[in-house]
Amino acid sequence: MSDAYILQLRSTLAQPRQAACILGLPGLGKTRLALEMFRLAPQGDNAISSLHPQVVYLDAALGVSCLAATVSEWCVQGLGGILVVDNCDPVLHQQLQKQIRHRNSCLSLLTINADPEEKIAETQIIRLRQASNSVIKKVVVQFTE
Repeated sequence: MSDAYILQLRSTLAQPRQAACILGLPGLGKTRLALEMFRLAPQGDNAISSLHPQVVYLDAALGVSCLAATVSEWCVQGLGGILVVDNCDPVLHQQLQKQIRHRNSCLSLLTINADPEEKIAETQIIRLRQASNSVIKKVVVQFTE
């Protein structure tokens, strides 16, 4: 299932002025999913490798001040790329999305939030859920054999 999420996010974020959000409880692999989405691909897979140098990662939990104003300035300057903001609350997501969606923007946005029930308008949402006990048991058995 994560491969489908990766393809879906790559397709969305490769386009300017698009926003997506990965939601899920802590420990389910939200940040890992984002990392895998931008991992360099084997040679010959240009669609994946072309996203890698476009990524800027920020952790909102570190208290980045005036992030929405900074992103607004990046849009005015015509900077392009994909902004990934981890630990991003819905208010900050909405502020950033407003800047990203501006007609002059060349940026796209991926945010990561720990509230799996959050509702964010006009954003592609990927909700990660905990695997069932039977799936977890199969994985454990596979690695112990």
